[in-house]
Amino acid sequence: MDAWDKGENWRETIRRGLNLFDADTRETVNTILGKSLREIGASPEGFTMRD
Repeated sequence: MDAWDKGENWRETIRRGLNLFDADTRETVNTILGKSLREIGASPEGFTMRD
C-alpha cells in the first residue's frame, strides 16, 4: 500500500513487475493480495493485476 500510494509511476512499476509472473503465479498472487488487502481494510483505487 505504501508503494501504491506513492503515485502513478510506482503503480505502473508494480503492475509491470506483477505481469512478469506466469499466468498461474499471477492468479495466485492476485488471490493472496486481494485477501490481504481485504483483511487490512484497504481498497486501493485502480488496483488490478490485469491492467
